[in-house]
Amino acid sequence: MIQYISFKIGFRYGYDYSWMGLRVISDADNGYLIHSIFSEPAHFGIVLSPALFISIYNIFESKDLFITRLKSLAIILAIILTSSSTAYAAILFSLIFYLVNNYKKKKSFLLILVAIPLFLVLYFTIHKFQTRVNSLITFNTEGQNVFENTTSGEVDGSTLILLNGFYVASQNTRAHPLFGTGIGSYSTAFEKFSLLKGTWMENLNKEDGNSLFNRLLTEFGIVGLLLLVYFLKSHYVSKKFDKSPDEDDWVLSSAVLVLVLSFLLRQGHYFINGFPLFIWSFYFIKKINSNERNR
Repeated sequence: MIQYISFKIGFRYGYDYSWMGLRVISDADNGYLIHSIFSEPAHFGIVLSPALFISIYNIFESKDLFITRLKSLAIILAIILTSSSTAYAAILFSLIFYLVNNYKKKKSFLLILVAIPLFLVLYFTIHKFQTRVNSLITFNTEGQNVFENTTSGEVDGSTLILLNGFYVASQNTRAHPLFGTGIGSYSTAFEKFSLLKGTWMENLNKEDGNSLFNRLLTEFGIVGLLLLVYFLKSHYVSKKFDKSPDEDDWVLSSAVLVLVLSFLLRQGHYFINGFPLFIWSFYFIKKINSNERNR
């Protein structure tokens, strides 16, 4: 919030943290992209996504679980100000898991009333978000043709990199469907199938696919993804499907699941931002909940 306000009032040292040796992200249409002390807005949104779910829970339940409602509002607002599509996807995931676990007709109707106008406001007021949505629509209608002119400005560069990673993963899976080509092999698949060769983006995210989904599909194939889905499904603590789970347990489990899905969407590194610790947390939340129910 300090970063955003500092940019608006022109206080450089309050938003440009390069003087601390941190990376600075700027954008021609949005000016300065809010990313706190992280390398980019998407990283900030992903790391904050578990707290985002808890914040949404606190607001709708009028509670202060782990985080006060004032801090919850600050977290939600900070996520919105990132202009990051990944951060906005985390909001969507959070709303979905809240509804799944806490379905009530009035609250569900209220959430829908809030979600649709929020999407429209973000789409029409934040150019970067609008460009990314339009890029996905263009890809669905034109397919690989969107890669022919990567400098037109009509298609967002980050979205192209993500879509190229998905193309690489899908082509590699066609050749090696069951078990993929092994850990660390994404860069080899990238060199073979990338559609961005000869552009300024040709080596961006060559090692990680810009998405954990793309990398997992390439390196572990369909079997690897199915094992991940099984792990997430079998270890998710659900208020709807588990018998009377502790309130803290299903909230924490949902919070971590939002982070995992955000990683699958955007981050392609297995260890960045403490990802393995969240996987262990997800496992132990289920284990603790099972022990509590068996007492």
